[in-house]
Amino acid sequence: MRGRGGSAIGWGGVIMIGDGHAYLDTGYSILEEGGVDSVTLIFNVQRYLVVDPGGETIANAATLALAQAFLKDYLKSVDNKGG
Repeated sequence: MRGRGGSAIGWGGVIMIGDGHAYLDTGYSILEEGGVDSVTLIFNVQRYLVVDPGGETIANAATLALAQAFLKDYLKSVDNKGG
């Protein structure tokens, strides 16, 4: 696997979760998924996971902005179905 800088990431290709970002007060979160560059020891984000309040992944995106846009549209569609 390759990080943004092109160097190999992870010790043995291990994928891990970095920071989590709460989405407003909805209970949904956006988590960073990636690995640690074995040379620089910097965490390289590969994608963002959109997680529901129960902890289930409902989507993934290449950027934080795309994950936020997905979640905004998703919550809008859920609200429209409910009322």
